[in-house]
Amino acid sequence: MRFTKMDSPEANPRKLLSIVEEACEGKVVVPEFQRSFIWERRDIQELLSSILQGYFIGAFLMLDIYADNPMFPFRPIEGLEKVNEQVRFDRHPTVQLVLDGQQRITSVFYALYSPDIPLRNSKFSHKFYLLLDAALNGDIEEAVVGVSLLDRRRMSKIQEMVRTHHALPFSIFREPNTFYQWLYQEQNVWDGETQWY
Repeated sequence: MRFTKMDSPEANPRKLLSIVEEACEGKVVVPEFQRSFIWERRDIQELLSSILQGYFIGAFLMLDIYADNPMFPFRPIEGLEKVNEQVRFDRHPTVQLVLDGQQRITSVFYALYSPDIPLRNSKFSHKFYLLLDAALNGDIEEAVVGVSLLDRRRMSKIQEMVRTHHALPFSIFREPNTFYQWLYQEQNVWDGETQWY
């Protein structure tokens, strides 16, 4: 067993998107003693709305450990095996255990990567969208929606909104360049009552 001098905990400001990306690569993991992901659609919508409005969503408590000799057994973030079957923890000398913040990190991962796993109190997975009309009118709570894959009528309606430039899947925010490219290409599409500012 390897022992090293432990450093005092310190604040390490990081972008939430980079934490989620590292979770997708197997660098950010969950200790086995943590409960499973239990948030519902409404919880994820509220978190995404808070992020979009720039609200403080809390700090994360993470612990660096050796991947090959961890002090606690760990598992990947929930749903990772559905979007990254090639993930291997032995590719990283160290991983970060999420001691506090698992539900929030997993929620953002879920919204961005859409793993095919049901949310709590649901038998089907969901996809999350940003309704642009509501967002541009400042109604962020109404702008963020999660749609069950079971609800074919609502899913068809929201996909039509995506096609007609009135909604965005949250998956577009996975990589900032993808969103910026969309923004550049679509900025002149809207006309009439709704304008880009």
